[in-house]
Amino acid sequence: MPLGGELCLFGFKNDGLKTYGKKAALCVGDQLDLSKGADNALQARIIKRKEVTEPLPDQDYQQVRAVSALAHGELAVQSKPGVFGWQKIDKGSALLVSTLPTFLAGFVSPPQTVVDLGCGYGYLSLLFKAQATGVVAEIIATDNSITALKACAANLPKAQTLLADAGDSLANNCADAVLCNPPFHSGFDHDKSLTDKFLKSALRLLKPKGRALFVVNQHIGIEQRAGQIGFRCERYLQQDGFKVLCLIPAK
Repeated sequence: MPLGGELCLFGFKNDGLKTYGKKAALCVGDQLDLSKGADNALQARIIKRKEVTEPLPDQDYQQVRAVSALAHGELAVQSKPGVFGWQKIDKGSALLVSTLPTFLAGFVSPPQTVVDLGCGYGYLSLLFKAQATGVVAEIIATDNSITALKACAANLPKAQTLLADAGDSLANNCADAVLCNPPFHSGFDHDKSLTDKFLKSALRLLKPKGRALFVVNQHIGIEQRAGQIGFRCERYLQQDGFKVLCLIPAK
């Protein structure tokens, strides 16, 4: 783009538009011109006032790599930029993992197929596999982000990774267990339609004697809605603003 050329970026606050707009403006010697449009959409206008001497840092975006902050003892965990919370262990996910022994103890026979809904870089499945060594025959990890699945496949090379929206392409009654830290917990506005989507998906995927393990923000009244959809709930833990629930098909 020549000097004086204009770059326009469009998006929403949660997309990181303001952050990236400021970085891009600094790179070309301009001040960010940010305006708000319909439905709270943002427009960033940036004018190129100097030649770019160095590219913007991208944190080596393309590469999946071991992240020391995610390690569990000798268990290396890989992730990459572009995955939600790629350099940290989500508090809710950590609490869910802490209840896995209780969850596993509730099965008459060990679960042979586990579906991870919204798997991210695969933290839940990886820790489940570590705690249930020799038990799980198959892990199916699903996410609607190909970036997340790339990282998950690096952590779980023998798992089936599937691009899907809340497991919508999986067959009915295919899972003995479902693990889920759904995208309506802390950091997102509570979307009741998302609540229903993940609950209905879990119920559809579970075999009659299957169980689902969910973690959600403590202010979300998921228990009542789960009961209406066809689950009975057991609360395993409430801590640090989250609650971990075991969901069991009522029939």
